[in-house]
Amino acid sequence: MDSLTGIGFRPLDEEIIDLLKKKRLDPGFTVQTIKEIDFYSFDPWDLAGFSEFQSMEDVWYFFSKPKYRGAKRKRSGQQQHRKTKSGTWKKTGSGSEMKRKNSTEVIGNKDYLVFIHDDATSEKANTKWLMHEIAIADDPLYKVKKLLDSKAKAK
Repeated sequence: MDSLTGIGFRPLDEEIIDLLKKKRLDPGFTVQTIKEIDFYSFDPWDLAGFSEFQSMEDVWYFFSKPKYRGAKRKRSGQQQHRKTKSGTWKKTGSGSEMKRKNSTEVIGNKDYLVFIHDDATSEKANTKWLMHEIAIADDPLYKVKKLLDSKAKAK
């Protein structure tokens, strides 16, 4: 997508859940501003180049299927595989439930992750990279990854 002055992409959480529901029903469904990639095959500093929409706010969105250790679909007690070539996405906190506006209906879940870089000396170092991982409450077949450069002023 060519860069257009004044055009932005700031979907509400509820809108992201609606897009995820469409993606779940039709895996061929696409959105011009959200590209589907194998998110954990790349380090965060490489991901911005894959985005269909170049943000002035250093925020990028991606569809991605979760990977679970030893399985294609999550089973009870299984952990999600979040390792990349240069580090690991570490979940912080307990996440949050997402509800429709003016409703108590839980429509999704949001987890917060930070990228931990593994350097050559086997030291682990926090980085400026953050991610919001958004999934439909009843079936996380697809997830949206909202990648943020923590120096950016993102909401």
